[in-house]
Amino acid sequence: MTSQLDLPETGSSNLNRRQALIGLAVAGTALAAPVFVGKARAAGSIAVYSTTHPAIQAKLSEAFTAKTGIAVQSLRLNSAALAQRFLAEQAGGQHICDVFTQGNDILLRKITAEGMLISLADRPGVASLSTFWRPDDHYILVTASPGGIAYNPKLVPADLVPADWSDLIKPEFKGKIILTDPRNSETLVPFVLLLRDEFGDDFLRKLGQQDLKLVPVTQQGVEQVAAGEAWMVLPCNPGNLERYEGLDAPVKLAPMPPTPNWTSYFTAIPKTAPNMEGATAWFDYTMSREGQEILCANVSVSPLDDVPGALPKPMGELKDPDIERALKHSRELFDLLGLPA
Repeated sequence: MTSQLDLPETGSSNLNRRQALIGLAVAGTALAAPVFVGKARAAGSIAVYSTTHPAIQAKLSEAFTAKTGIAVQSLRLNSAALAQRFLAEQAGGQHICDVFTQGNDILLRKITAEGMLISLADRPGVASLSTFWRPDDHYILVTASPGGIAYNPKLVPADLVPADWSDLIKPEFKGKIILTDPRNSETLVPFVLLLRDEFGDDFLRKLGQQDLKLVPVTQQGVEQVAAGEAWMVLPCNPGNLERYEGLDAPVKLAPMPPTPNWTSYFTAIPKTAPNMEGATAWFDYTMSREGQEILCANVSVSPLDDVPGALPKPMGELKDPDIERALKHSRELFDLLGLPA
């Protein structure tokens, strides 16, 4: 048994007052209404809070349940909203979450320091991971998905398909680019910072002058590109195109070599997990070769070697998505793009 509680991805962060109010609203909802309202939690099931793409999460959950007999109920929000929900529930004594997967390592460092997570050091295979995949024994990077640009091949001429992020400021693309609004999620701000580090302030200014269309979440932008409402959306990782697999939809991914961005998926287990045995079984399965093949096939890089279908490890090309430094400079980054507070 698996179920997906794919709630609206209301963006929230502490970057400005508007986002803070949204975050408080999300937190208030968490306290007022437990996750499984109207749907009783099955005995022995686990609750997985995750930013993993729904189609991939569903495949992983179904395979896990088939192997272990443990039902999975998933809550999906973006990283900032998921963090708000988790922290609000912890503060309110509502211990619902068994497994927590998201991309904000600042939050994970904070809740690790506060003693909220169990150590995963003794779980199978963890000790052999490099520090890139195991930045701390309490949270593990279970996969990383390099970013690129999703584009409509029926609209973008073949000779104009972006080969590098610097191509985004070409005059032909003016008014035809969708940007996932970095003000809506803390994990998107490092993408803007890395573009600045790579190409400079003037590049961001020129990008902001491209009459960008903004969307709150990447998936919405992908849908608009597939519908012909824009030429491209960024940043986008392969998982965003998972739902279009086999549908011959007019949307493709242009990888950006060298990529200055990737989406991280860190997994942790709270000490308050109601089903600790089920939670550790989920983590072990996620880190097994079978679980990694489901999680990574055609969409992301695996911490394990030789996983069928996993993307190659471009570790020499990936840049550190420094969320802490990005948030410190967020206001000036948004100003360069012409995004108001």
